[in-house]
Amino acid sequence: MSTLDVELAVIRELLAEPRWSRVGLKVRLERFTPEEVDGTIVMFSVEGLCDFDGRDVQASRCLRWLNGHGLLNLDAPNGSPPRVPDAAALDRILRRSAESRQR
Repeated sequence: MSTLDVELAVIRELLAEPRWSRVGLKVRLERFTPEEVDGTIVMFSVEGLCDFDGRDVQASRCLRWLNGHGLLNLDAPNGSPPRVPDAAALDRILRRSAESRQR
């Protein structure tokens, strides 16, 4: 499995439950090695995505805020938002198309 798979799995669990023990999270994510889960927790802690006190881990306020505002799309295959144009982008596309037809 890739590093991204581990990271997405940890984020999903952190957002699903308010607090995890490090051991409990490793048991829940048994499909990954304990080292992969530990490494992700430490990296997320350094980057500000989780709060980790050595025993318990939870999603940081920042991660919860991003999720609450719909800025995380954890269902996308690579973790990025789907590439669907919004209304303003569609307006620009239509305007450019109309301008090119007028030439």
